[in-house]
Amino acid sequence: MTLQTLKGTITAVIGVLTLLTTLVLTVQGFRDAAAKFLASLGLEGKPVPVNFVAKYPKVVPLSLWNTINYSTRRPDWLYWVSLKAVNKSNKTAHIDVTFLLTDLAAPLGNPRPYDVEPGKSLTTWPNPTSRLMNMDVWQSLGVNWKATIPGQPNYKQGTTEPPIRVLPRAVIDWDLETPEGTQAPPEFLLAWLRAWIKTAETETQNDIQLQKNMVKLIDAPIPKRARGWMEACYNRFFTGSTRIVVDPKSQPLPGHETQEIHDATRLLHDRFAGALEAALLMAGASRKFLPGDRVDLALFGLPSGQNADSGKILLLGWRPPGDAWRAIEINRASQFPFTANEEQATGRLNALLAAEKPLLETLDKEGCYVRAESPIVALDLVKRDKPYLIYGLP
Repeated sequence: MTLQTLKGTITAVIGVLTLLTTLVLTVQGFRDAAAKFLASLGLEGKPVPVNFVAKYPKVVPLSLWNTINYSTRRPDWLYWVSLKAVNKSNKTAHIDVTFLLTDLAAPLGNPRPYDVEPGKSLTTWPNPTSRLMNMDVWQSLGVNWKATIPGQPNYKQGTTEPPIRVLPRAVIDWDLETPEGTQAPPEFLLAWLRAWIKTAETETQNDIQLQKNMVKLIDAPIPKRARGWMEACYNRFFTGSTRIVVDPKSQPLPGHETQEIHDATRLLHDRFAGALEAALLMAGASRKFLPGDRVDLALFGLPSGQNADSGKILLLGWRPPGDAWRAIEINRASQFPFTANEEQATGRLNALLAAEKPLLETLDKEGCYVRAESPIVALDLVKRDKPYLIYGLP
């Protein structure tokens, strides 16, 4: 490039910048003039006649993203924000709802648009239009809503204050509260575990070792098929050179505060799991192979001590039609071979069922068993999405 050409280019750039500056000053001047005109009419600062009533939770777990956004059988208190707009004008009001990552001051997708007819009200439960890019950290999510009316220069808006705290994908909050500030029902907290089970179902379906065992067992009678599959999963995950080491420590169920529960991919990579993580992995790997209309599969939590707050020993039980319940104790998965574990855990489970008469009937009807007067908890893992339809992790 010659010196002459370079000078010409610089001159052209300066000209463009001068033009842009002139345009900005012109627009600013127009805005100032408009503001003075509105002030002369007494309209400056008067919001449009639209009232908002908003409710939102303090915390939303990212593990429930798909359940909140898509489930038709979620609790009526499970949402990002409940927004009621009352239009008191004689014109249609336009509402925009925007989700904002407050830590980055960046919008999460496009605004959600709504129209409210004159003199009418609208209640809606908007969801973000885009997913979070980072699902492994704590984040703050703000929700802004703004009302405008055609022909009127002013607007009315509001926001979540403080912002909603979004829990990472791998975190469950056993103390989750509703937007009204009450504790989430324990039945929901147990059912929430199905998010990890359904994700494990997807993440283990292409496992080569499990596929080989599936082919061997596919034509076996159902009782033999069920037991053979449980043994195959047990040996695949908890024995051999690539085994997952299971921490035998018992934990409360439902627990207290927040707890990390890693998905199947992470467990198979790290080769270490808590008892609850290992149980959810086994359950997820069994969902497709065990015929849900014919084989019961459930997680049972038994107290490990006399204290009501003591941790739970986890039994994974299965029952083919017309057969008795059999089980393995997940806490001992790294300590005993399958047959020895099965023998001990099966006796323990059947003794429990004999003593806790209403357990199986309640489990069948409601999909879970949790009672204030009982230290026992149970969750159906295959046959029913009761009382809530929980989706897998995002």
